[in-house]
Amino acid sequence: IQQRTGTSAGKPTIGMETSSGTSASQQQLPILDNLPNKVYKTFGISKTTKFDKVIEKLGAVGKLDETQIAHLNALTTVLGETSRYHASKVPTEAAAVLTKILEEFSPDEAFPALDLLRYAVLHPDATAWASLWPRWLVLAKGFCEKENSSGVAVPMLTLRLYANCFQNVASTVVLEDALQLTEKYCTSTNKNIRLSVATLWMNIATYLHSSSSAPDISPILIPQIHSVFSKHRHLYESEATTRTLWALGTCLVARTSTAKDIISSLGMWSQVEMVASPHGDVAKKVAKEIYTIQNPSMGF
Repeated sequence: IQQRTGTSAGKPTIGMETSSGTSASQQQLPILDNLPNKVYKTFGISKTTKFDKVIEKLGAVGKLDETQIAHLNALTTVLGETSRYHASKVPTEAAAVLTKILEEFSPDEAFPALDLLRYAVLHPDATAWASLWPRWLVLAKGFCEKENSSGVAVPMLTLRLYANCFQNVASTVVLEDALQLTEKYCTSTNKNIRLSVATLWMNIATYLHSSSSAPDISPILIPQIHSVFSKHRHLYESEATTRTLWALGTCLVARTSTAKDIISSLGMWSQVEMVASPHGDVAKKVAKEIYTIQNPSMGF
């Protein structure tokens, strides 16, 4: 998993924050060691990544010619040489092929392209495709709204694509769309999808903290987390639970006044430490800091 400091500036997509930003809220906070989260978590290339299999699946559909396949191969060559990311560029020609796949292939045919996109957006030169990412994200989200037989692949890869976008092209993510996906899949029975949801929540909250002009999405994000903590926490493994707690705590730091009101109205203050209890020291420390924001006299 790759990470970076959350510094991307974004364009508001919901209601603008009407307070003076995060600084005023943070002045009221106790000293915190684990909150807020300041890095984005991403799903990067691993030793098990096999680009040749991805291209083989896309080619087997029969809708791409040899030149288009060659453009995709050129892209995978660039993506596979991670040590040269500082000097390499994403090939321009591959963008048109990716658009064709997302627009013309069915979800079952196109899902390997989601794999390429979620890796491509981690390349520093992904910003060269800045005008294309919004459309690609909409098309990817659309696949999740269609019937498909690919099982977990389409939702998992779409969630991970959205999560990865925060690293280099955060401003292209429509937060409402991202939160519609997390709402749809947060109770999935598949652990990889649940981890993807938790990571996307975490990145959204980190983005909220990184920019005082970002929209306040806490009224959407926090109730989703509350639903999981109240009814489905038994589904979430330790890493997914920890990331969800980080999302809640970072959102609380970023928009303290609004978030505290929502957490209080949902009765969540007493939940967090109970939720964290089976999941290790990091989860417990984050939960303790969340509780301490509401009860500064508790200390550490």
